[in-house]
Amino acid sequence: MFTILLVDDERGISEGLQFILQSAGKEWEIVGIAEDGQEGFDMAMEKNPDIIISDVRMPVMDGLAMIEKLKNAGNEAKCILLSGYSDFEYAREGIRLGVKFYICKPVEEEELFAVMEEVCGEIAVGREAQEQFRNLKHQVADFEKSKKEIQFFRFLTGEKGVEETEEILATYGIPLDAASYLAALWECNGSDFPSQAYFEELEQAVSAQLAEYSCVEIVRISGIRAVILIAEYEALQEERLAGGLSYVKEKMEEKYDIPVSIGVGYVRESYGEIADSFEKAEMALNNKVIQGIGSIICYSQMAQGAAGRVLMTEEEITELEQALNGGDEGACKRIVRKMFQKLRQQEGLTLSDLQMQSMNLILAGIRTMPFMQFQLNEYLGRNILSLESISRFHTIEQLENWMTNIMAGILEIRRSQGHGRREDVISRIKEYIKEHYTGEISLSELAGKFFLNPYYLSQMFRKKTGMTYQSYVTSLRVERAKELFGEKDYKVYEVCEMVGYSDTAYFSRVFEKATGCKPSEYRKMISGGQ
Repeated sequence: MFTILLVDDERGISEGLQFILQSAGKEWEIVGIAEDGQEGFDMAMEKNPDIIISDVRMPVMDGLAMIEKLKNAGNEAKCILLSGYSDFEYAREGIRLGVKFYICKPVEEEELFAVMEEVCGEIAVGREAQEQFRNLKHQVADFEKSKKEIQFFRFLTGEKGVEETEEILATYGIPLDAASYLAALWECNGSDFPSQAYFEELEQAVSAQLAEYSCVEIVRISGIRAVILIAEYEALQEERLAGGLSYVKEKMEEKYDIPVSIGVGYVRESYGEIADSFEKAEMALNNKVIQGIGSIICYSQMAQGAAGRVLMTEEEITELEQALNGGDEGACKRIVRKMFQKLRQQEGLTLSDLQMQSMNLILAGIRTMPFMQFQLNEYLGRNILSLESISRFHTIEQLENWMTNIMAGILEIRRSQGHGRREDVISRIKEYIKEHYTGEISLSELAGKFFLNPYYLSQMFRKKTGMTYQSYVTSLRVERAKELFGEKDYKVYEVCEMVGYSDTAYFSRVFEKATGCKPSEYRKMISGGQ
């Protein structure tokens, strides 16, 4: 749609132009009629039209003075001047002001339409360039954000050296000389993935509530998780921090109706130990299977609660990890059997103790599995992350059999990872796009829903489908537009909105590029030229 302002001191001429333009059946909308240059300037600044058709000679302020004033005010409307054959000097001044389009009076329809088509074409090209620039800026911003988040997560998991660690912390404004550091892990446990807006509001809420601390940084590290990193020049208290997070948790749950669990790590005295604090926060968060979804769990309290209980030794943990990594189901069964024999020998062991040790066994066994795999996998979610799965057992034999089956299930999951899984993810992503392509779907939001890095998703999508993510969305929209033109006598702007575009001119250019003809031409072609 192109908006037009008419400026002429002869009302009859303006009304005649309005009738001709509105009767043309084009996407032209008259947004106002002014009778002199000053009124035209005021109306143009208010309505911000795409095109101004103005007479040259008018009282109060002539057309050229109006154009110069608009130009100085930053108005970017394209101007068409109506002039007589004797207005050469005016035309020369118009050229100086950047006016490229003239129509001689009296106005002929054919000439008016030709000039309008040329002006609209220039505007459409400019809009497309702006749209491409905006998309490029968003892609660059998404890439830079994802790159930073990946680096930050690798730092948290201890994959970065001292020099790289210092660079990453400097990027986020985290001081290297603080006295205390602490990491907490925020996890959303709802059935739907929270939006980017959710995490943006979370960042604001946490920053406001924890403003007393020297540095508070919140970084989203998956579709449902964010790490909260605190640096302080005085001693940190986990319980006090947990109280502040509890307040934010209640507010976010009340507004979004998404249950939240939080794991709080150990306080550390060096920035080099932040990764250890994060690891402890993750271990505390995983313990929600015991304490229940919606808990705030401090690792220090969890460790104290486990004091005196039967724990797996480091040798036993290593042995289990080696069996899982080697895919040795028989060895896994033997380790489980050995652990339960050890548990049976303990005096005064309660069913609750057995259940706790079973969870310690599982969490220790799968701790080397990739973070995303643990989050995504349906089997683990259904069989491990459910307190009911544990509490339904009443004898140690039942619990041992269940544990053996869990280990077999984990081995099966590990065997199924790889190329076939990636293909399945792309298939599910394509199905999701098919269901939502009429709305706004950014690559970043799509990546968040499927727990993937946006840059990695972009590369994998191209590799598996032979086209970019944006090309795939465009192809769906164009094919749907063709179907709609064949189903009913829709107008071009109606189909444009129905397939997810807000700019009709941009939609027309995309459609023409894909099909070789303009939407209006295609509609005539399939209707038999009628």
